[in-house]
Amino acid sequence: MSISFDADALETALRINEKKSLRRQEILRMIMAGASHRVMKYLYGLTTEDMANYKKLAGMKDTEGRPKNATEEQQAEIWEIMKSIHSFDDPKLPGYLLRANEATGVKVNSIWILLKEWWGRSGQPHQTDRVQ
Repeated sequence: MSISFDADALETALRINEKKSLRRQEILRMIMAGASHRVMKYLYGLTTEDMANYKKLAGMKDTEGRPKNATEEQQAEIWEIMKSIHSFDDPKLPGYLLRANEATGVKVNSIWILLKEWWGRSGQPHQTDRVQ
């Protein structure tokens, strides 16, 4: 009797599992940082049921209501962090949203709303929309 396995297939499976695990961790961090369903649907394709399951997993209860608006000082700090992102489709956007949240304490949903104001409908930054 002999047992063999495909090392390449095993390596591929391990890489896929690691990517999925990192994605789940990022999703949990985003939800805990105050990302709304609308943001999570856009970034990850999550349904309301998915959101409820992740919130349970994170031990979160119902939301606190509308997040507070960022102060002018916080907006300036958020702009400095987010200015290298060029659109809502930038694959680095979730990481930058988390970084801005951690630096300012502003909820991801509020940061998202600011980006929509700054970038307009095109989803890309405008020179005149920059916070001074």
